[in-house]
This record gives sequence, structure tokens and C-alpha cells, in this order.
Amino acid sequence: MDQVPQQQIAPQIPKEPSQIGRYFNEAAAKFNSLTKNLSPRNKKFLGYALIGLVGFAFLVLIMAVIAAATKPKAPQVRPAPTPISGNFAPIENPSRWATDEGVLAIEARLTDIEAQISKTDLTNSTLQPPELDFEVEFTN
Repeated sequence: MDQVPQQQIAPQIPKEPSQIGRYFNEAAAKFNSLTKNLSPRNKKFLGYALIGLVGFAFLVLIMAVIAAATKPKAPQVRPAPTPISGNFAPIENPSRWATDEGVLAIEARLTDIEAQISKTDLTNSTLQPPELDFEVEFTN
């Protein structure tokens, strides 16, 4: 009888599972150790309870998304454009206050004050900030 030559396979080092794989394997082992002593009826109840819990969490998530989507949004404030000053039409019928002597005197005094303010030189070369000494040493 002829012998069939066998293929030689080089021995390989088994791959270690990744970090996530190890966590998953540990969690599965813990879960199996918790449920191995349960009766089939209790295992079934535990499965339904987990499914119900996941379903409830999913339902709460959907309700939160719907509540956020239907919440009335605050209206966006859009400021009115600034009016552009320009040439205004001449006043044909001035009010009685426009020709009142007291109002005209106040307007004249205001224009005098504005002229004095515009002529006032507010710069003072003698006022300089003090020189600061940045050579500070802290000792105990």
C-alpha cells in the first residue's frame, strides 16, 4: 500500500485576542458563571428582562429626540437696519416750539458750548504714566 505524503505544517503561535476581545471574553465568562446555576425558566425570564430593559432605554431615547425636535425654538432677533440720514425735505409748517424764544436761546447756547468743546485741546504733555520698576525679587 502506498502511503499518501502528509503536508508538513509549521507550528504557529496562537494569536492573543485584542484588548476588546479579552474584555468581551471576560464579560461572557462572568455572565455564564452567573447564569449556569439558573433554571431554564429563570434564564428565560432574565433574557426577557434584558430585552425589556434595552427596549425601554431605546424608547426613552426616541422620546428625548422627539421632545428636542418639537421644542419651540427661540425667535432669532434681526435688528432693523440703521436709517440712513440724508437730505430731508424742508419743514413747511414748523411747530410752535421751533419758533419759541426760550427754545431758540437754548439751541444757541448749545451751539456755543459745542464750539467751545471742539476748540478745547485735551492733550496734556505733562501728564505721563509713571515709570514702572519690573525688577521685582521675591525672597523668603
